[in-house]
Amino acid sequence: MNINVIKFSEDKWVIVPQRNTIDEIIDIYSKQSLDKFKELFEEFIIKDKDGKPDILAATAIVRKINNDTKDITFQLYSIE
Repeated sequence: MNINVIKFSEDKWVIVPQRNTIDEIIDIYSKQSLDKFKELFEEFIIKDKDGKPDILAATAIVRKINNDTKDITFQLYSIE
């Protein structure tokens, strides 16, 4: 399973929900305030660890939401 993760601030990443594309997330980010963006994607936001997303936290979120135990491959992007 391929999962996209976007860095949107110095210390935060957002997992792109399967219902959205990367372009949609970037569009929402550009049209909303940072607080509103965080509110909309609260359950998909993870912290940064040494310049990369916290993969353990991301894996837990993906498995919880998708009820899936398949291998996960993360693709990283940045809005900054």
